[in-house]
Amino acid sequence: MSTVVRGAITEAIEQAAPGDHIRLQPGVYHETIVVDRNVAVFADQPGETVIAVPEDGCGLLVTSDATVMGLRFEGPGQKSTGGEIAAGSPSLGNLILEGLGTG
Repeated sequence: MSTVVRGAITEAIEQAAPGDHIRLQPGVYHETIVVDRNVAVFADQPGETVIAVPEDGCGLLVTSDATVMGLRFEGPGQKSTGGEIAAGSPSLGNLILEGLGTG
């Protein structure tokens, strides 16, 4: 199944079944994306879907074999990170990291 997201990304992931595709519309999303199941999360227009990483936060937390493609992560500085892979072997591609620390 394919879902087009215009609201909360993590909420769409929580409602997805393994194997679903979650297509993100261009815009700025203020959240940490938590991918805890084997889904594909990708930008409808690579680089135009911006994840605004919170101060002292992380933009992406992956605990599965998910696919994440085409997202831009922008942060406020050295205390924030683009992402963390806590478990699984995700496929990550075409990700842009700006203004982030090296976590």
